[in-house]
Amino acid sequence: MAQSVTVTATTAGTDTGPFTIQETNSSGTVVATGVTRSDLIAGEVVSVGDSITTVYVAVSSGVCAGTFSSASFVPTPTPVPVPVPVPSAPSPTPTPSAPSPTPVPVPVPVPSAPSPSPVPVPVPIPTPTPTSCYDCGDGTLSFSTSSVNYGQYDSTNVCAGSDTSGTITWGVAQRPNRFNIYSNTSGLDYTSGWKGVANYAGPWGTSLNTSTTGTDSFTFSNTVGRRVMVEFGGADPSSPTNDSADWSIACAAPTPTPTPAAPTLYKVDVSSNPGTCATTANIEYWWADPSGSLGTGGYANNIAPSGSQIYSDSSGTLWFGTSGWHAVTQPDTFDDTLQYISNLGIVDEFEYCPYTPPSPTPTPTPTPVPTNTVSYNTVRCIDNSFAFITRGYPSGTFSSGERVEGSTGLFYVITGTRTTTSGIDVTATGLTGCP
Repeated sequence: MAQSVTVTATTAGTDTGPFTIQETNSSGTVVATGVTRSDLIAGEVVSVGDSITTVYVAVSSGVCAGTFSSASFVPTPTPVPVPVPVPSAPSPTPTPSAPSPTPVPVPVPVPSAPSPSPVPVPVPIPTPTPTSCYDCGDGTLSFSTSSVNYGQYDSTNVCAGSDTSGTITWGVAQRPNRFNIYSNTSGLDYTSGWKGVANYAGPWGTSLNTSTTGTDSFTFSNTVGRRVMVEFGGADPSSPTNDSADWSIACAAPTPTPTPAAPTLYKVDVSSNPGTCATTANIEYWWADPSGSLGTGGYANNIAPSGSQIYSDSSGTLWFGTSGWHAVTQPDTFDDTLQYISNLGIVDEFEYCPYTPPSPTPTPTPTPVPTNTVSYNTVRCIDNSFAFITRGYPSGTFSSGERVEGSTGLFYVITGTRTTTSGIDVTATGLTGCP
């Protein structure tokens, strides 16, 4: 005996199919193959055994190949015929009176064949919706779900850029995951394939045993429309668990901008230390005089104007010296001048001698600003314990939600501040949330 069941898809992406329909699970008898998306949405009638109460629908090929859904149903019982009494023949009457009326036979209801009850079978093939922009090198993004069915985490947009390639580092935990990179909203640039460990059947086949971490190279097919989408497999039916996964992307470094050629430098006689008009100009400073050289000994035509950078030699070594008014000789006239030079070689206007520089304005002594310190409340990641407080740190050292590290490999998450007290030492990790 067999029963007819109508399998109807409640949700199906526009580019999904064809589908395969089986009894009970992925190992059950195949009752239909090559079912198109339009047939599945309209309702595909299949014949299954009388004892079957579950059908299994899988995507046969395409990007979503291996994804599946199943649904249970209750068979409609066959009506039992009601016994109908058969009328007996009338007894003869000896009196020649009017004959007894002939009994009218009672109509017998004929049981009809049971109508199959349509059983909608959801085939969830969600269209990912990008939610945020990830810039190459932003760090690790973590995802988790308590759903025990197959699904997809929300896609993450990768910011547009000129880089054309990179690497993705991925990690899986309790259940298998598949990591996919797309460009221009439709092109699949990379897929990791299913990764992880599973001793039960799923989109990966009858079982799976691969590395749970890895780094792969990929190439973007477009500079825009980039996104990363992670799939999570269904849980082990005999021991369901949550799912979690993480990934990070590093893009190829851009081609460095060529360093411009160093300008030609020309020299000017200058005193090695600040002085007066009587101080001897006993060394040289060098600068990129646009007028070039006087033609004798590599001297510049002019003293460097205000705002210019000067150097210690013709190779462009930066000037380091004492700030103040230095004696400088004008190269083309040999006039004595005084020019203010900072300790890093930025010059001011020069003054012809005789000239008396103004006395420097004393630098006011800054008033010390007291440092406000606080201790931070934390939750320890390995057991979600809230009973950990840090020692005092300057206010603003850490922020709520920031991940910090105590002893090696022991992480905490900042939850707030409190009055400074004694406690554990922690260091910043630059990450948020527990790993």
